Amino acid sequence: MKAEIKIENCPEPYAIIYTPEINKEVQRILLYMQQNTQTLIGQKEDRQYVLFINEIVFVQVKEEKTYVYTMNQMYRSKQRLYELKQFLGHDFVQISKSSIGRMQACESVEVDFGGVLVLHVKNGLKTYVSRHYLKNFKKQIWKHCI
Repeated sequence: MKAEIKIENCPEPYAIIYTPEINKEVQRILLYMQQNTQTLIGQKEDRQYVLFINEIVFVQVKEEKTYVYTMNQMYRSKQRLYELKQFLGHDFVQISKSSIGRMQACESVEVDFGGVLVLHVKNGLKTYVSRHYLKNFKKQIWKHCI
């Protein structure tokens, strides 16, 4: 099999396979690529980092920029919040118009003034659960507790 790599300005690696038929070698490559797409690219300063999905605890948009938080670091992502929510899957729940969080990373929840919920994330961050997303957030908590 021949391979070619082109360095281009794109948000994440993208592969196209040209083949006259799907044989065992093509199937093996496809399976490998599908199983190993559990990463995304995060930027910090002038460097790009590979972030494993299981390390991500929280994603937030501030001033039209998307930030991905792990337990120890914060990275900038070129992807939009809705793209990351779709990519990260059912382990993440929308908690406000500008935030999603991993259910397993939720440490505690407390009620603030006016009945607003404050979500404490295991990495020390805290954020508010919007009233609009509260019902879905509670439903997701119960799913993960059972």
